[in-house]
Amino acid sequence: MNHVKPRSFVFSFGFREDLVLRRLGSLAIRGNEKIVLFTGSPIAQETIMAYNRLRDYCSEVGLKRPRLVELPIPDSTEAVIRVKHEVKGLTEPIITDLTDGKKSVSLAVFMGLLLSGKLFEVFISSEAPLGEELWIPPGITKAMLALSKEKRQILAVISRNKHCTVDLIAQKVGRAPKTIRNHLVDLKKMGLVVSLGKEGGLKLTSWGRVVLSAYK
Repeated sequence: MNHVKPRSFVFSFGFREDLVLRRLGSLAIRGNEKIVLFTGSPIAQETIMAYNRLRDYCSEVGLKRPRLVELPIPDSTEAVIRVKHEVKGLTEPIITDLTDGKKSVSLAVFMGLLLSGKLFEVFISSEAPLGEELWIPPGITKAMLALSKEKRQILAVISRNKHCTVDLIAQKVGRAPKTIRNHLVDLKKMGLVVSLGKEGGLKLTSWGRVVLSAYK
C-alpha cells in the first residue's frame, strides 16, 4: 500500500470561503491534510460567518477542521512572528493561497513562511474562476533567505551586545574590520541593521531580529 505524505494548506482569509474551496478542490485535498487560515485583527463578522460555512463544509466531506488564526495587524513584526510560529509544525510542502483577505495579511503570511525555512509554494489568483494566476514554485522561496554564514554571525553578535562596534564584531567573528564593514553595508541596505552613531553603536532593526530568528 502506498503512503502519500500529507501536504499542508495555508490561506490569507477575508470572507471568500469559495476561493478556499476552489483551491482545495483544484489540488484534491485529502482528509489527513491540515488547513490554516490567517486573518487580521479584529476578526470581522463577515469573516466569522465565512469561516463557519467553510468549517461546516469540511466536516460534511470528511476534511480536517480549518484553523483560524488572528494576526495583530498593523503590528507587522509580531504578525510575521505569529505566522512563523503557527506554520512550524506543518508538513511540507505547504501550499499557500494569498488571493483572499487584506494585503497586509497576505504579506505577513508570505514573510512568516519565508522566515520559517519551510518548503512552500504560493498562488495568487484572480477572483474570477478563469482569471490569471501567479505561482511561485517551492524551492525558490527557500533560496530567498540565503544569507551567508558570516552575515548571520554578524547579526547574532549585534543582537547579543549593546553598543556593538565594528571592532567587537571583527573580534567575535574572526574577520578583518574592513570585511565586517562591507557586510554591514549590505545588511543596512536590507534594512536589518542600523547605526546609532559612535556612542550608540550598531543595532538590529525589528526585521533584523525576525530574520535572525529564522536561523535559531
